[in-house]
Amino acid sequence: MKRSTDRILTTHVGSLPRPADLLAVVRAKEEGKPVEEKAHAARLREAVAEVVRKQIDLGIDIIDDGEYGKPSFVSYVNERLGGFEFDSEARQSPWASSREAKSFPEFYGDGHVAARQNHMVCTAPVTYRGMSQLKTDIDNLKAALDGAKPQEAFMPAISPTSAADWQRNGYYKSEEEYLFAIADALREEYEAIVKASGNGRSSASRRSTTRCATFRRKRSGITPATASIWDRACMIWSSSTSSTSF
Repeated sequence: MKRSTDRILTTHVGSLPRPADLLAVVRAKEEGKPVEEKAHAARLREAVAEVVRKQIDLGIDIIDDGEYGKPSFVSYVNERLGGFEFDSEARQSPWASSREAKSFPEFYGDGHVAARQNHMVCTAPVTYRGMSQLKTDIDNLKAALDGAKPQEAFMPAISPTSAADWQRNGYYKSEEEYLFAIADALREEYEAIVKASGNGRSSASRRSTTRCATFRRKRSGITPATASIWDRACMIWSSSTSSTSF
């Protein structure tokens, strides 16, 4: 992790507002409408490059891809975890009663991208099926960092607890068993991010990674299969200030 004795390094939570045209594609996919995948892929890479440049221009030290390749920082698990089906049970947005949502209703209303995403229910063993999308995210960030010189860069990833909160369990005998199954499946994503970083000390995973020191083992979703990843996780995907390679 980059340290500074001169000043506090600046960063952010990871997810940044998506451009309108990227949100239009998210909406089209959710509604089952056709999407020109080749054109979208080119636009996505361009948008990631733009948001990386903007963060650097604004003076942000530790940057990311804005999570532009994901419909939202939580609901992206819909397309990356297997063993789930569309959940017809109506559920309120998890942010509906938050102070932030009440302060900014125009942002967190029905028009907010996460508010439109389908919730899923687990009906079979949880598996990971998102390697193709993850590779695209990693490749786009690496391309955007080519020639750029941020202090560091990171790749956010959802934690098992956030995924379990978003997707309802309808298969496993207990919530603990369900949480551990999600953790074991997401291990593939965490390991791929660590491997892509080239330094074996990253993987930005919300809640479980940042709080594993204070949460009980079962609450964090740390299993024997994911323990080594948690041990190496430090929220930052580090890149040298003199090189953009990971």
